[in-house]
Amino acid sequence: MTPPPPSAHPANGTSPLLTVAPDNDYRWHSLSDNTLAGVTPAALAAILAAHWADVELLHPGVAARLLFLAAISVLNGVFAAVDWLFHRRAVAATPLCPSPIFVIGLPRSGTTVLHNLLAADPRLVTPDTFQVGFPSCFLSLRGLETVLLRGLLSPTRSMDNIALDWTCT
Repeated sequence: MTPPPPSAHPANGTSPLLTVAPDNDYRWHSLSDNTLAGVTPAALAAILAAHWADVELLHPGVAARLLFLAAISVLNGVFAAVDWLFHRRAVAATPLCPSPIFVIGLPRSGTTVLHNLLAADPRLVTPDTFQVGFPSCFLSLRGLETVLLRGLLSPTRSMDNIALDWTCT
């Protein structure tokens, strides 16, 4: 069975796990740079439960990504448990800003520049790329991220070749 073209797929644009791209698109035959790589087992189960009817299991790109996400979600879950066990008191005691700033925008609209400008202000705290990608376990993975995830994290963004720094600060 040939998958429908991306424009005809009901889940098009909703998740990199669910959408179907042309067979010649290398990003669909690669496991690196998966937007959901930081997912935990519970979050992956919730995503699949909500969108199961839209998952194209017969498409080789989707099947490979689903297996990858299932495996890495277990790893994320283990490290999330370690984070909770060793860091929960410090995280709970950390004061939060009463008026956080969220930078949201379309691709190529200047959000990275704005984020970098805000990050340069010593009065503000901004997450780095690794903390955003792996929110549930970045404390436990600090220092291990480049060793454990080598080959899964590209040095540049796929859409514009801008350098990425995956080092957790």
